[in-house]
Amino acid sequence: MKDQHEVVNLQLEKIIDDLKSDQLDLDILDEIEHDLKDHIFLEETSIFPAVRDKGNLNLEISGMETEHAAVWRLFMLIQEQIDRKNYSKIPKYLDEIRLILLDHNRREELVLYPLMNEDMMENAKRPENWVCNKIKKYPNQK
Repeated sequence: MKDQHEVVNLQLEKIIDDLKSDQLDLDILDEIEHDLKDHIFLEETSIFPAVRDKGNLNLEISGMETEHAAVWRLFMLIQEQIDRKNYSKIPKYLDEIRLILLDHNRREELVLYPLMNEDMMENAKRPENWVCNKIKKYPNQK
């Protein structure tokens, strides 16, 4: 999971740098979004339920779910900009995702990962229409 964090961080940095030269690689952007949503799916359906009671982590996990929703929503905003062919806000949205993930990933690595075991690492396939818990909870955010 730490490796996934590093790969996504590098991809985000590359795409943000490319946007400074008015280049947007939609394939890399799609890969980042897909990888992050798969990562969120694994956390919310497997890891969070398994570690929630191993250290009274309800508040920590709730905060992480809020960050998941923020990242999810930012990808929705990015897609809206792509659909409009207006890329001017995309660097800002990607930078917000990067900033959210810097702290989020650090906390996962320090707080959650030490509590995990191999069973939690199953690579279950994310259903096509699955959305993170807090987006589901507040559907008007879609």
